[in-house]
Amino acid sequence: MKSTAPFMDVVDMIVEYGGGALDECYQCGTCSSVCPWGDFRDFRLRHLIRLAQFGIEGYEGEDLWACTTCGTCLDRCPRGVKTIDIVRSIRNIMGEAGTLPPLLQSALSGLAGNGNPWAGDPDKRSAWLRRLGCGRTPTRARSCSTLAARTPTIHATSRRN
Repeated sequence: MKSTAPFMDVVDMIVEYGGGALDECYQCGTCSSVCPWGDFRDFRLRHLIRLAQFGIEGYEGEDLWACTTCGTCLDRCPRGVKTIDIVRSIRNIMGEAGTLPPLLQSALSGLAGNGNPWAGDPDKRSAWLRRLGCGRTPTRARSCSTLAARTPTIHATSRRN
């Protein structure tokens, strides 16, 4: 089904950036109904995709960035629409346009300038390891065992089989 969007240049840009599955969605709403975020906030992926299909801007808000790309919508979509590719392509367009949320702008500028999203001094990033007696990097066996001994065992219970 070919889109009859009023703003085809926006649609073409989304497709060019990897959202080629945009025309495959027929708006059944499965993506929104199975999204884990729907239980916690008013997040509707279906709405974002519809705006994109028409080429209408309006996805600049937080909803675009709320999607964690977990893949639940992709797994359940009856048409197999690559919704995550659509979300990523819109995010890439928004990033290039410089219309990122302030918190994300801060994290990305920290990554660009300091190599970490917290905008902290790279030489001080591993200070918490030294406080535990692990040295600068936890790659040595002694450091790893020291870190493991002093860290709560939350990882063992949260692993998936």
